Amino acid sequence: MRGIDTTASMIHYAQLLKRNGYDFVGRYINAAWKSITPDEKNHLEANGIKIVYIYEEDPVNVAYFTDNQAYRDYFFTLQKITELDLSNDDNIYYTVDYDAPEEDIPKIVAYFDCLIQRARVRRADGYIYPGVGVYGSGRVISAIRDRYPEISTWLAQSIGWAGYYDVEGITIRQGGRDNLLPFDNDTDIMI
Repeated sequence: MRGIDTTASMIHYAQLLKRNGYDFVGRYINAAWKSITPDEKNHLEANGIKIVYIYEEDPVNVAYFTDNQAYRDYFFTLQKITELDLSNDDNIYYTVDYDAPEEDIPKIVAYFDCLIQRARVRRADGYIYPGVGVYGSGRVISAIRDRYPEISTWLAQSIGWAGYYDVEGITIRQGGRDNLLPFDNDTDIMI
């Protein structure tokens, strides 16, 4: 499946995406200026475009990846689950948006431990929580998947980041840009 991810609202572009052969779009669920709205979600779905959800605040160094931040991200996600009427069949990709060195991996894994355990408890209690996915470098994806083999993974397009050529079995691979689309975007392939 072909897709894009973007910070731009797609409320007016669903048909353009379909005409250009795109099956899905990655959209953010957090910061207000780039967050998908319920109307946008409904419009995309009505036009046959699948939505892949992205959670990204500012995960650009290891200082972000604490238990407290994982709790904040979890509770913010709960609001969006209700607002957007998400289901357990959806996935939310939490991002690690830098080339994390080996020494940062334990803190990043601990952050994902916190998110995933909370999601599992919520689901076990009969409530909805989409699957937790990870976006990042091959190194980050491999470390998280070693602990959680079932996790959905989204490989960042930064080929210079550690593990890019070593990671296998990813869910989504980010590519370049589609310059024919009238908004900023990255292209993606769902494998």
